[in-house]
Amino acid sequence: NAQLQRFLRKGVAYHHAGLDNNDRRVVEEAFMSGSINCLCATSTLSMGVNLPSHLVIVKGTSAYRGSGTGHQDLDTGTLLQMIGRAGRPGFDTSGTAVIMTDSHSKTRFENLSLGLKVVESHLLDGNRLSEELNNEISQGVVTCVEEAVDWVKSSFLFRRINSHPLYY
Repeated sequence: NAQLQRFLRKGVAYHHAGLDNNDRRVVEEAFMSGSINCLCATSTLSMGVNLPSHLVIVKGTSAYRGSGTGHQDLDTGTLLQMIGRAGRPGFDTSGTAVIMTDSHSKTRFENLSLGLKVVESHLLDGNRLSEELNNEISQGVVTCVEEAVDWVKSSFLFRRINSHPLYY
């Protein structure tokens, strides 16, 4: 991808489901090595890929879900996965997450950041775990059993099971 290569030379890159597996791997490795200073990504990096960052900025808290459905708010779990990239233990001593949202959603995220709302994972609801894992497999993010295990271990579900096992 010539455009991506030009960006990479400037220390900038992008990551989304439309990238082929090789380009995704190149971007992920460049980010981990520190040669990318700014990575713009869709929610493809919210689960399954361990890419910690010092600063995570979420620009907008809704996503377009298709004609007939329109824009819908991101669920809290997805948002937590996104901002959970900031300041990961073992990679950084601190982290910052910035959530840019509209005024009607502001209170929801303030309450979340203050710990006034307890959030549990819904990855075990119905077929959600298998659907999400199949999505990661179809996108080439997960290609073997070990990567599937790593994907689950990087999830909010795994964190919550460890801290609140009786809930699950």
